Amino acid sequence: MHDGLDPMVRAFGAGTALLGVIYAVFEKDTKRMLAFHTVSQMGFVLAAPEVGGFYALTHGLVKATLFLIAGALPSRNFKELHTQPIHRPIWIALVIASFSISGFPLLSGFGAKVLTMKNLLPWQVIAMNLAAFGTGISFAKFIFCLALRSKSKRLSPAFGPLWACC
Repeated sequence: MHDGLDPMVRAFGAGTALLGVIYAVFEKDTKRMLAFHTVSQMGFVLAAPEVGGFYALTHGLVKATLFLIAGALPSRNFKELHTQPIHRPIWIALVIASFSISGFPLLSGFGAKVLTMKNLLPWQVIAMNLAAFGTGISFAKFIFCLALRSKSKRLSPAFGPLWACC
């Protein structure tokens, strides 16, 4: 890449990653959240162009899984998902894909994020770490909200009031 163009592409990548994740964190619709998150992840691709192809491949495989799972959920609205039961196999697949895209160790997203972070310039590190943190927050909406509802359905009725506050 041309030396004069590289800093502009990297700056655009960092800005795209931050802007996309900000929209994703505050989105209430599952598929729109996934779409805004894709914008953020393409910022990672631009922020470290040397390893962007690997990152894009990893992201594409996991995001396709997430979109397919989101289509199997009882609702697209996060608030409605809190009140509706979800089948445990769907929830498990959703959690594994969410952990992967968030960069959880031993999953494909972890390798992609580590490789990308090693290829960032020093001025990009803070912005990209904020974007990675926002990714975790975005997918916590899937992981934790559905987990509580999923587990509470399996408990005996005597424990119902205990879990109602969550």
